[in-house]
Amino acid sequence: MILASQLPSDELKKVLWDSLSQNQKENWSQMFMNVKKRGEWLIAQNFARRAPSKNQRDRESRKRKRDAGN
Repeated sequence: MILASQLPSDELKKVLWDSLSQNQKENWSQMFMNVKKRGEWLIAQNFARRAPSKNQRDRESRKRKRDAGN
């Protein structure tokens, strides 16, 4: 028997996903789509902002370091 803690994260997700029935998979997929649509709607209505990407955060960090050195 393999314990969940012995599986890499991606492998565990695949095993768990494959264990669901087709109906359960459709329900989860629909929920994820609804969450995505709600987030996009909140951003479009200016209730929320998109989080900066890693590249944007790194660029800002380098800029702050550069400006602090001057």
